[in-house]
Amino acid sequence: MSAKERRLVKRYSAAFKQQVVSEIERGEISVAEARKRYDIGGTMTIDKWLRKMGKLSLLATVVRIEMPHDVDRIKALEQQIGSWRTMNYLVRCSVFATPDAALRRAETLVSA
Repeated sequence: MSAKERRLVKRYSAAFKQQVVSEIERGEISVAEARKRYDIGGTMTIDKWLRKMGKLSLLATVVRIEMPHDVDRIKALEQQIGSWRTMNYLVRCSVFATPDAALRRAETLVSA
């Protein structure tokens, strides 16, 4: 690889990162403007700085809104999956072990 073909790797000082984060938090520039102004590569570079050094309010936050009946339905489905796993285990135990061993293992699963 010749000198012309070498990739440039930039390292930013903590003071520079903090300056950029502060300017964004004060509303002086946006993240996109900071990338252009300071020639910062990468789409996540400044986002990482904001997470590490700044206020998280500037980053997109995912909020999950559920209706009460959705939560109940999820719990019911999770219980049903648990019972299916127990039944699956019992079937496998009955094939490979004695019925007593399968029953003992099922009791421990149900009590857990």
